[in-house]
Amino acid sequence: MSTTTDPWKRRSDESSKTYNAFVAYVHMGADRSLAKLAADLRQTYGEKAPRLRALELSSAKHHWVERVAQIEAAEAAKVRKADIERLRLLAIKQQRMATEALDAAEREKRITVAAAIKLLDQGVRHQLLANGSSTERTAVDDDHQVEVRVQSVHVNPDGSERPDPS
Repeated sequence: MSTTTDPWKRRSDESSKTYNAFVAYVHMGADRSLAKLAADLRQTYGEKAPRLRALELSSAKHHWVERVAQIEAAEAAKVRKADIERLRLLAIKQQRMATEALDAAEREKRITVAAAIKLLDQGVRHQLLANGSSTERTAVDDDHQVEVRVQSVHVNPDGSERPDPS
């Protein structure tokens, strides 16, 4: 077997026919199976299609399951990175809006200070989430010695929030 670590690369001992079957297997998605692949290839290539047993041997020899896991993990990491960037940008926007709202509250009394502070707090929490930090924190009110917890939230694509169900 080749020492190549890129799961998409064809292995040096992997025929082009076997590699094409692997690519088809990857693209089948979450409900992939070698039996379904054999059926799909039989529909496309007829009698020239590899049999299920040949696919099983190729899969084991060329580590298809492990390669698919690597491919899917890399794709999931890209999605997480994009989500984090989107959250980071939302946090910056919310913090900017809160700062502008506080300025406007002083000048024009258009927004309550409490609403602006809530917006700022949400922006900070989103910044923490984007940085991989916990948004749960505790604080103690000096007058009452009360512990206060800030609840984590889920951010919807439109920027609205819903409480974390956990």
